[in-house]
Amino acid sequence: MQISVPEYRTAAAAVDEAEYLISSLQILLNHTGGTRVASTVHVLATGARLLLEQASANDRHPDTPTHLDYVWKWLKEVTANYYASLDHEQRVHIAAERGVMHAEHLEFEDRNGRPALVYLLDDAYPPDSLSKAKIQAKALQRVGKHREAEALLVAAAEAQPDAA
Repeated sequence: MQISVPEYRTAAAAVDEAEYLISSLQILLNHTGGTRVASTVHVLATGARLLLEQASANDRHPDTPTHLDYVWKWLKEVTANYYASLDHEQRVHIAAERGVMHAEHLEFEDRNGRPALVYLLDDAYPPDSLSKAKIQAKALQRVGKHREAEALLVAAAEAQPDAA
């Protein structure tokens, strides 16, 4: 599913819209949870991330802690808490729906003490990030698909914005 957001003229306008989406997400999760809301969480959180990326690109003072930083932190907290609240089977189910291969092998803990699958599913981070590719590659390696894992990592590294 391709998710897009409108282009805003100012960083502040994009942040305001992101805050609205995160508030909606927070309200939804305060009243319900589990996998039945996973697609809605995905759409709201991805939309908020895209808006915050847009605001970051338009931020005139990127070295100064701002309201933008607070909103990024809020999004990451809400999404991480949602995916961490799910059990292993629920996370594997969502991952399979999103095309994650061998998700059942991704419950090892990351450096934050959470299952790596929580980070892999987390919509606050870009799906094409190198760190997410490394997690997917680990699952491929665990089932003996070493060539596929290596190819995935090479492709992900080459796709990074600073790859030259």
